[in-house]
Amino acid sequence: MAKGTLGTPTYLDDTAAHIVYTVPASMVAVITLNVCNRDTSATAVSIGIERAGSSGTLSNGEYIEYETSVIGHSVMERSGILLSTGDSVVVKANIANTIDVNIWGIEE
Repeated sequence: MAKGTLGTPTYLDDTAAHIVYTVPASMVAVITLNVCNRDTSATAVSIGIERAGSSGTLSNGEYIEYETSVIGHSVMERSGILLSTGDSVVVKANIANTIDVNIWGIEE
């Protein structure tokens, strides 16, 4: 059972969608997702849960945040996110080099 920081903290250095965490095989996870805007300007962030076996891009119905504005020097946090084996957390920002993403929780 893993607990604490899950995956690798991610710096979004472009505006592409990034998989920031995937639940390992034979596990489930409960996570908290932290999105930190290090810039002085607001940045729009989209977050989705790509289900195991998906096509590789987020589809309608997989977003939990869509182009949500994270004001400068602030944080958006989502907690209590339950994920199944193979599910991935995908994050995208509309401005490069402004957003850090951290995930922590428990896998079992």
